Amino acid sequence: MADPQVEITPARPYGGTTLIEARLRGTFEPHNAAAIAAGMQPAFDALPDGGVLALDGSQLSFMGSNSIGLLVTWHLALQQRGARIVLVGFQPQVLDVLQTTGVTQILPHGPTLDDAFPPLSPPSA
Repeated sequence: MADPQVEITPARPYGGTTLIEARLRGTFEPHNAAAIAAGMQPAFDALPDGGVLALDGSQLSFMGSNSIGLLVTWHLALQQRGARIVLVGFQPQVLDVLQTTGVTQILPHGPTLDDAFPPLSPPSA
């Protein structure tokens, strides 16, 4: 059963790769981190090598330090497969924490998906 704090969209083509979007809701902290991780597992399983997982944090109001560590763990695991995580629409109070901890130095981020991960332009003729 999917965690109600995680909503995953089916894989779709985007910018020359495959994209899966996962929207996180509420808070991401010690008491629910395991449930959120379990809710995210279908996205990890469905994401092909080289794909992009867009985490939508527009409805996430808080992230605890252990959750930030889990985010980095996910990044490293996907990186081994040539895949990546991008952060989309995170609220200012959460984005400030991610900036302070240096997460935004390793994960692309932006207010929209196109800002966080611009689609590849077709080659010019």
